[in-house]
Amino acid sequence: MFINTSLAARLFLIGSVVCAGAGQCAETEPPPQVTLHLSFEKENWVKTAAGSSDCYSAMAQTAEGRVGAAALIENVNQSAAVETPFNLSKARGTVTLWYKPTVSAGKQAYYPLLWCGDKNGVGEGAFWLWRYERSLRFDVRDPQDRYCTAPAADWMPGEWVHIAAVWDCTQGLSLWVNGQKKSERETTWTPEGTAPLLIGTGHAACEGRAAGGALDELKVFDRPLTAAEIQADFAGTLPLTPAPAATPEQLAAARKAPPAREREPLETLFHLDFDAGFAASVARGDREPTNANRPTLVPGISGQAAQFGPRQALRYPADKNLRKACGAISVWIQTPVDGNDADAWLHIFREEGPNQPGANALWLWLFPKNGLRWDVRDKADSYVVLSVSAAWKKGEWHHVVACWDALRGTTVYVDGKLRAFGGSGDSGKKFIPISWEPVSYPAFIVGADAVEGQRPWLGALDEFKIFSRPLTVNEARAEYGRFCKVPAAVDALDPYLWAGKEETLTLSFENQKGSDVQARASYGVKDAAGAVVAQGELGALTISADKRLHVPLKLNLPKKGVYALTVTVKTADAERAFVSQVYALARAEPAQQAKRALVTVAEVDAAALAGVIESAPSKFVASPLGAYREAGERRNDRFALSFRVTEPHAPHVAVVTYPDDKPRTMEVMLQPLDVRHDYQAQTGVFTGDEYPLSNAMQEQ
Repeated sequence: MFINTSLAARLFLIGSVVCAGAGQCAETEPPPQVTLHLSFEKENWVKTAAGSSDCYSAMAQTAEGRVGAAALIENVNQSAAVETPFNLSKARGTVTLWYKPTVSAGKQAYYPLLWCGDKNGVGEGAFWLWRYERSLRFDVRDPQDRYCTAPAADWMPGEWVHIAAVWDCTQGLSLWVNGQKKSERETTWTPEGTAPLLIGTGHAACEGRAAGGALDELKVFDRPLTAAEIQADFAGTLPLTPAPAATPEQLAAARKAPPAREREPLETLFHLDFDAGFAASVARGDREPTNANRPTLVPGISGQAAQFGPRQALRYPADKNLRKACGAISVWIQTPVDGNDADAWLHIFREEGPNQPGANALWLWLFPKNGLRWDVRDKADSYVVLSVSAAWKKGEWHHVVACWDALRGTTVYVDGKLRAFGGSGDSGKKFIPISWEPVSYPAFIVGADAVEGQRPWLGALDEFKIFSRPLTVNEARAEYGRFCKVPAAVDALDPYLWAGKEETLTLSFENQKGSDVQARASYGVKDAAGAVVAQGELGALTISADKRLHVPLKLNLPKKGVYALTVTVKTADAERAFVSQVYALARAEPAQQAKRALVTVAEVDAAALAGVIESAPSKFVASPLGAYREAGERRNDRFALSFRVTEPHAPHVAVVTYPDDKPRTMEVMLQPLDVRHDYQAQTGVFTGDEYPLSNAMQEQ
């Protein structure tokens, strides 16, 4: 297993003489040097390297090679990765390797041999060398998408094939098999990206796939090889000269992480408090709005706020007021609807730029029926949807901090709590940090989609700020605590108690201000009919800034049922109520020697169903173990089975029967159909590889 990382340094480019064409270098070129050589002879596959010399496979399997030992890569766990700085230049070079397939060329599947690039769109510069059904394919993902292919239909399992992929970003690329040129394309591209070089696996269409064979003698050269040099490498007679190794200082610079923004001083570039109108109280650039169709002033979270109605907006010049490399927007919003129940898009902030992926026009808005949404409009369209807004009520004030960093991704804080990080959120589109090229625009819009006031917020905004960098957790809490009169949150931990007996649950108080909070708290418990069954004082509390305060609460709930627990927190300025559900369970003492048993309340035979909800076509499998349903062939393909229970608040046990007959992974999630973004349970199983197969049906 490998860890896919993003590096900040650009690729080290070796060689300065321009080739006359891919595979046809001018005679003035110096002899080629090998920047990376994987011999697969030892646990570390690297024989020589100009850059990082670490390349290990988590589950390497040695096979007889073309020269000595080879690496058999038939599943993704047998693949590996090596860092690219100094080892691989995307400007110009050659990769040669020996490949022995273990699967028939007629099998309709993809088999990645080499892969380099986190971004896989046309024009995004990823390198792919892969078996594409009945052909071999070499992509550099240039803007013209001019890849090379070679026939592979006659490749036989167990027979070695020599492959050479040649490229020059000013000329084009070519693909060679067994010393013969099979394809050549003229194209140009800009070398970019420092993603690791994946050996025997890939991303995009090949994510989760493996080479489907053995690799041996993989070499990366610092320039395009000539036809004679490729034929000499095929014959094993090409002299191999290792490129000089980079110094530790050069490697350290290449591995340098993006700058630690939190070390920079936090500066307020722009601040609208609306107390004296619509001119910014703080501005590094122009402070006056440029439009006349302005909102009205109403009471806000502090002083006055701006109420945005139809055809109302505020447009401000962005120069010096907005930093595109990184920054943060902090704003108090008064919700114009209950939850996400809006009829149209409601806009808080919008840069005056194109609404398309890659345009990098920042965008904060409410997506009807989904939630508050933060877009940086990177090429991968890695937006964040925050379902926490589903619980908001019309007229409530909430605080949002939306941060961006072109090298690290995004973070979002809501009411003092971190709700999304790196590019992930409820949208689930990304779970690793994202990056993009910053694009600047002349102006930004507050309270609407455009200066004409289309799709306005329809509520009030107050204390709008733009900062010079992303906020830390403590800084975001401090901004929230500046105007929140009760900066705390309360949760009931483990709210399952036996009915008719004094039991203890734990109340967890969280500080959302960044400095100690002094408060008093009380509680009340009501049954389903609204009758009060318990109430009392919790006394004076000091909620520390750096850790949660846990307070035990003793309750004696009279009978089985669901109860509403309300905890009221009071500060010197205001009070705030937090409501949780508490479940009282019936406890029947078993008779002496009584037998206990699970009672089946629902059963679904997946194999017997005529159809299911699925992400890709599933299939019925009649195996010696018994019939079962198998999801689609690609990674993350899945299907859903629905069932009902009569007592949703009672504990249940879900048992999944699965075939333990081949290597596979299976994720199992239980989710109520009427609630979004709520997984009641999540588990899974691994079969095969290091877990010996039982060749029987098993239960999880």
